[in-house]
Amino acid sequence: MGSKFNINKQNTEYSLKLLTAQGHLYSRTKFIGYTGLILDVIPILLKFWVKNQNIIDNTVIIVTVLSIILAQYEKHKIKQAAKIQELFDIKIFGLPWNEILAGEKPNIELINKNSQKNKHMHYKDWYNNPKMDSENLNILICQRSNVSWNIELHKICRYSLGSLLFLLFVVCLFFIFLENRYLPALNKAVIVLLPLIVKCINLYIGFGTLQKNEKSLLSKIDKSIQTLDNIDSKWTLRNIQDYIFNNIRCSSILVPDWIHSLTKNKQEKANNEAMEGIKDILKEHLS
Repeated sequence: MGSKFNINKQNTEYSLKLLTAQGHLYSRTKFIGYTGLILDVIPILLKFWVKNQNIIDNTVIIVTVLSIILAQYEKHKIKQAAKIQELFDIKIFGLPWNEILAGEKPNIELINKNSQKNKHMHYKDWYNNPKMDSENLNILICQRSNVSWNIELHKICRYSLGSLLFLLFVVCLFFIFLENRYLPALNKAVIVLLPLIVKCINLYIGFGTLQKNEKSLLSKIDKSIQTLDNIDSKWTLRNIQDYIFNNIRCSSILVPDWIHSLTKNKQEKANNEAMEGIKDILKEHLS
């Protein structure tokens, strides 16, 4: 089934390699996503400034092919990053690798290629130590922190996108009520920005769906912690880990790095407080 839970393994040289490698891969994947957005806008811009229809048609074909290639490459890189982070988790948790879901483990060449030694300090103490007597409870609390952290990040992203879309809507209304001479410029702006607007709407919906599913999982985890139901089964923990891998880490809806950076300290504080609260509840329950 696997080895035992060992929180001390998270700060070994190899573990920090895994964390910096997955972080680097996720960042590269986000850059690929931004590149795809820019490509989507190029054909629309050409329609305004290029009169040769053949150039426009050929550009559309090239951009379409590049967008398909980038989308597939993005999925591939997300899967690589998710597998490396999964490898880190099972190393700490002592859970077995699910080859049916995740495929083969990432090789050492991939890890070494993407590892960034100068960033090791940023990834130390990835998990707070629950310090519970039960090994499975320790794993469950760490898994809970993963889900809780993502819920907050996805909430921030969703609110930010909602605010941006609302602002764009207000700006459009403002120009509509001005003199008609502004309408052609507004129409052009809306047409050019349409791929970005559609992307923002899809992301807004996607973050909402992720949040809903994550909250449902968090509720089930909390119920297991509070009632101590099914915590003796490693398969329950493996099933939760499978959900985290497949639905959160392999998701193409990624949180920008700047949001991670801005919210890190606040998130860590909230996670610490939540963990202490859970430990107090468990101590009462087990006493």
